[in-house]
Amino acid sequence: MRHPLARLIAKSAFMTGVIASFAFPALAQDGTGPIPQNAQAPSYGGGSIDINLPENAYLDRSGNRWSCNRGFRLSDGMCVLAR
Repeated sequence: MRHPLARLIAKSAFMTGVIASFAFPALAQDGTGPIPQNAQAPSYGGGSIDINLPENAYLDRSGNRWSCNRGFRLSDGMCVLAR
């Protein structure tokens, strides 16, 4: 059987953790205040760009490059059937 003081300390530590988990998110910055000097607002999501993919090509996961589909190879900026 555990010592009563050890049980009290364990319960207190648990309750402190529960209370802290609710309190600390309230202290986080929400980003609605003024922008500090020598800082700038992020510029992502400002619009879209048309991307011309060759036939039989796809964009990679980053969306920055394209590759030829399986069974095709790159030749003069186009995806041609591999032999």
